[in-house]
Amino acid sequence: MPREGRRRQPRRFEHMAARPCRERAPPRGQARRREVQVALEGNTNVQLPVAFPQACHDPSRDAVSIETQTDNEQGQQTGNFLHGHVIWIVGSSIPYWVKRRAIKRSSINLGLEKKKCTVKWHTKGGMTWHEVFPKISWMLAKSRYLPDMIVVHCGGNSLIKVKKGVLANNIKNDLLNISLLAGPTTTVVWSSILPRLNWHSDRQLSVVEKARKCVNRSVSCSVLARGGRWLKHAEITADTPGLFRNDGVHLSPIGLDIFISSLQELIESLASNNSNKAVFD
Repeated sequence: MPREGRRRQPRRFEHMAARPCRERAPPRGQARRREVQVALEGNTNVQLPVAFPQACHDPSRDAVSIETQTDNEQGQQTGNFLHGHVIWIVGSSIPYWVKRRAIKRSSINLGLEKKKCTVKWHTKGGMTWHEVFPKISWMLAKSRYLPDMIVVHCGGNSLIKVKKGVLANNIKNDLLNISLLAGPTTTVVWSSILPRLNWHSDRQLSVVEKARKCVNRSVSCSVLARGGRWLKHAEITADTPGLFRNDGVHLSPIGLDIFISSLQELIESLASNNSNKAVFD
């Protein structure tokens, strides 16, 4: 029969068995959001964002992740090395230079490989506090695992832009929400805002220093009350100019070594299951 004369016969599907419909599990972000809402029932003092970032594309992520420095750029750590304890360090340029110093001294894991500790660095130069919660909540929604500890070092760049009371409340609420999102198996650590020799502000140095101490004290009390930990950096003071670079903001190699020593003590307490100590100098 010529091809032009052929007619397409209608397909018959009577012989085909209908496939059973499978119920889809709710998205991970939606499940986490429901858990947080249930956990916060009856607590009117905590304000959650309208929607938590999902694993899909989020425009807010683009603004947060620009120029973000991660440990993968050095090629010394892979995603397969996740056994043991996993620590996330999130923050501004201070932890970024701490990471660079750690790589130069020993390794990206602060020399704690024998204790089966993996350190993941998520840093951004110039990061302000309002970027912290979107960044960490997106990381938690995307990650296939939950970290054992999240160390947050940020807020210095916001101290001269936001009133101290408002900044302290924002930090406390965000750290609480991060703790609820991560769950009880994750310890949240507040790393104190460091002093500076130069705040690049019209405000007097003594006024900014007083606000810095006030914010650190308020946030640390809130974190400790909820089972978190506090990294004080008590040995890093403005009375020792040699701990800072010429810009008066970033730490010198000696200051970075002191910071690393405090981090090592903090993480070793996690590896040794020592929950009695909550404040680290």
